[in-house]
Amino acid sequence: MSRATEHLHNDSTLPVTTRRGQIMFDLSSQQLSTLPESIRQLIVLETLDIDANQLTALPASLGQLTRLTACSVGKNHLTSLPESLWQLTNLHTFNVTVLEGIMAQAALADVTDAVHVGRGRQA
Repeated sequence: MSRATEHLHNDSTLPVTTRRGQIMFDLSSQQLSTLPESIRQLIVLETLDIDANQLTALPASLGQLTRLTACSVGKNHLTSLPESLWQLTNLHTFNVTVLEGIMAQAALADVTDAVHVGRGRQA
């Protein structure tokens, strides 16, 4: 276990789990309105679930999570995606509820092997 991984597992305040050897961070349904730029410090993170929050934007520092293979950001209020996502060459699954403003960013398919796009209206 790397030093960074060990730190994540030892911090009981973080919702970090390991399943099938993959390090997962679940912040779904936490009523978050922002994610801190400091998320870039979670360099060993492989799966990030931030579904069902109040996010209107994602930090550019997500692009520094080079081990990220899956990210789920559905059921938020996103109007755009950071360009840094295109740097995540290991990202294979990206789940997002698409708002009309994001549809212009269809280049997402060039970055991921499996893009799960859902159309939905958010109140």
